Amino acid sequence: MMKKIIITAMLSLSILIVIPNLATAAAMSVSSAKSQGFVGEKPDGMLGSVSTPSSEIVALVETTNNKRLVKYKDVATKRGLTVEQVKMLAGTKLMNEAPAGQYIFKNGAWVKK
Repeated sequence: MMKKIIITAMLSLSILIVIPNLATAAAMSVSSAKSQGFVGEKPDGMLGSVSTPSSEIVALVETTNNKRLVKYKDVATKRGLTVEQVKMLAGTKLMNEAPAGQYIFKNGAWVKK
């Protein structure tokens, strides 16, 4: 049990370091898309389109998710976890930290926080 708590704490620290670095060049685009309600956070740690997306939003979501997946795989390898575990922990963190007014995917539907 203690080992699981330590691993979770270490993973949380890793995610705190990884997530801000995920969107270096596209930070404003992701931020803008979130604030305009085009995209939101999903429980699996991935970005999703809230409604029928434009080609620009599709590209943004794909690029962002590809970058996230690379980081999640790296964290999983370093921490001895599965990629799915890292994705779910990141998803929980990202959804919890989404500010009011942004969308999250909860209970099978997009909801505004």
